[in-house]
Amino acid sequence: AMSCCKLPKTLCKDICRQMAKFWWGDSEKAMKIHWIGWDELSEVKGKGGLGFWDLQCFNKAMLAKQLWRVLMNPSLLVSRVIKGRYFKGTSIWQTKERGGDSWMWKSILSSRDLLEEGVRKRVGDGSTINIWKDKWITNNGNGLVQSRKPEGCQTSKVQELISNGRWRKDLMQTLFSEDDSARIGSIPLSTCGSKDRLVWPRSISGQYTVKTGYVMAKELNNRKEQTKYREGNHSRNEGNSEAWKFLWSLNTKHKLKHFIWKCVRGILPVNEVLKRRTGKGDGRCVCCGENTETLEHMLFFCRHAELIWKA
Repeated sequence: AMSCCKLPKTLCKDICRQMAKFWWGDSEKAMKIHWIGWDELSEVKGKGGLGFWDLQCFNKAMLAKQLWRVLMNPSLLVSRVIKGRYFKGTSIWQTKERGGDSWMWKSILSSRDLLEEGVRKRVGDGSTINIWKDKWITNNGNGLVQSRKPEGCQTSKVQELISNGRWRKDLMQTLFSEDDSARIGSIPLSTCGSKDRLVWPRSISGQYTVKTGYVMAKELNNRKEQTKYREGNHSRNEGNSEAWKFLWSLNTKHKLKHFIWKCVRGILPVNEVLKRRTGKGDGRCVCCGENTETLEHMLFFCRHAELIWKA
């Protein structure tokens, strides 16, 4: 169902809520503390999360797969039917949602922003690629030319930058900055004059995959959240990605990796954390009874911990 229809947000949140309850140890008698939010749990492991699937982003990635299929296989019967019914005579990027459209088409169209963000145009003969508007520089962040269009410039198609199967470097130096000229010059050209085509640069094959689409959907979602954090003067600490990758690559039991993960995230339920979170109990160490039981005190500075390390 998720590959054809956009599931309601409330349904996705309810399922994710049950997953979170199960992870934190929910029981029928008492609900356990959820130490961090679902957005952070569903973050990829390389960014400090545990890699749970965010169902809304996963739903969007699966819908984008259908849209990619329509774009890449226009001769299929389903592609011809969809084009004749919903965007005849116009581009799929410019068509607008109408009231009479089916729910399945509205769902598929809702994933268009995901493809628009990640898709790039691979240079063939360059006849269909606009230099200044299209995303065609695959080795650049947003795929667009960073240089401003010179006043009075009539050059608009990538085809005009190519001569005899090679880049016209003299023309490129007059139109673009050094960085743009270097990036464009590194793009390989077709020796047989093939047509321009769409590619998904996040996968090795150049074809869209749900896995890479999901990562892109999470990134778009995180950008929106970071904008909200900045507007609200909050900060979000994602940590060092290299440190997280090192943690999950350790050759040890997963139980120990999760213990270290809780320590680094500061959510191990020591007395100081429990009192700060619930407002109940005593924050002192139950072993020595002298100092506050912080994570560092429990593992290193308590007298009993020191004896264990010496032993």
